[in-house]
Amino acid sequence: VLHQADKGLTADATALWGSSDADAWLSENAGMGGPKTYHWDGGRWTQDTRVMGNVYCLAGSSGADVWAGSNQAVNRYNGSTWTRMMIPASTGVTGYIRSIAAISPNEAYLADSNGVVVKWDGTAFKRVDIGYATTTYSNMALYAADSNNVWVAGRGLLSNRR
Repeated sequence: VLHQADKGLTADATALWGSSDADAWLSENAGMGGPKTYHWDGGRWTQDTRVMGNVYCLAGSSGADVWAGSNQAVNRYNGSTWTRMMIPASTGVTGYIRSIAAISPNEAYLADSNGVVVKWDGTAFKRVDIGYATTTYSNMALYAADSNNVWVAGRGLLSNRR
């Protein structure tokens, strides 16, 4: 049974991700007062003002490795602090980060709103060849079971990287 836990959002919720029943993240975009990100600690929601920009997706490999996709950047949480990481233009990322699949702190895949997929290898972002021309796959979705099984889906696109 779902129970209502009214947060009093002032805009549309854009992302929700959690590592446990006592650790979840929720974002809303540019409503009254601009974009907001909240953290659930098992008892209540509190706003976390350290997350910068609109957040379009949330993902993580644990409560100490949380990613928040933004415009040509990600905010990354290590369990205590958020760090904003710009994605280099050389990767081809020009849109907002639409989907993230985080495998570990040293491996994550990100897709932007123009169909470009990049991989974080623990030190840098690198473009990933998904086997298709990247045009406008604005609703890209990523799933990673592990390092050897990464799925990319979009309009007319389904690719598995093994």
